[in-house]
Amino acid sequence: MDKKAKRAIDIHKYTLDKGIFFIETEDYFFEEYALDYFRSLVDEQAKAFDLVELTQPSFAQIADRLSAYSLFGGNSVTIVKDFNTKLQEQERQQLALFSKQIPDCFFLVFSSGKGLIGADKAFMEPISAAKGTHYELSKFINSLYPNVIDNAALAKLIDYTDKDMVRINMELAKLVNYVGGRLIRVQDIEEMVAPDMEYKVYEFTNAVAARQYRKAIEIIEALSLSGLGTSALFRALIRQYQRMFYARTSSLGEDALGKKLEIKPYAVIKTKEAAARYSSLQLMNILGMLKQKEQDYRIGKTSDKQAFASAVSLLSTY
Repeated sequence: MDKKAKRAIDIHKYTLDKGIFFIETEDYFFEEYALDYFRSLVDEQAKAFDLVELTQPSFAQIADRLSAYSLFGGNSVTIVKDFNTKLQEQERQQLALFSKQIPDCFFLVFSSGKGLIGADKAFMEPISAAKGTHYELSKFINSLYPNVIDNAALAKLIDYTDKDMVRINMELAKLVNYVGGRLIRVQDIEEMVAPDMEYKVYEFTNAVAARQYRKAIEIIEALSLSGLGTSALFRALIRQYQRMFYARTSSLGEDALGKKLEIKPYAVIKTKEAAARYSSLQLMNILGMLKQKEQDYRIGKTSDKQAFASAVSLLSTY
């Protein structure tokens, strides 16, 4: 985004009095959270008249709303969902001109559509419905669910869900019913929440590095039972040991390493912890072994399950 985007997670902190906005969505919870904010700008008694939501509209339907004013003297909000039609130049100019003379208390919000391009967004205000950081999510979730979950359990839940707020919200609703009034604890998360696959792979490589082989076998069995094929499991392990090799040999700090490897902050920490238990030569040898075992089943030398079981067993020898 060229303009500095407002964060959906912080939408209530901004003072907005008018404008044309578009929401860039990574986390659908925060997209809806931002839309709820705009809906809240219209008084309850006026919503039947001053809050309009259009789904997959034509530009003509949107243009009709540009002349809409509040019947009650308050805010007028139009939400456009799934606008997938590319704007014609004349339509773009019409919107651009309107953006320069937009009346107070008028809000036009685009979300979840693929029709807008960079030239269209140049005269709109961006709102980023991105995932929050670990710290942001901890603070946000505690405000939504005060006195419901302890800090260690919340940290594990955020890791298990890869910071996906849609899933966090669903899991917390389930956990609140499960614990029956007491604080949610780490054990509850481990018993009731299925970890994100990448998180399981990090846990597996860390368990192997720490010589916790029983735990490692339990994790890999859970991954197998989740329906992942052997090819996906091999790719996941090879990718993670490649990251570990890079972490072991790189002089980059955690932030720079995370960007280089395209992994999340918690994953950088786990990767560096596991990599520190090996020499760079050992990690090279592990990668060579995993690639050879994958090749063995691809050329029919052995079955996929035998190749994977052999690879997992050999990991304990490094």
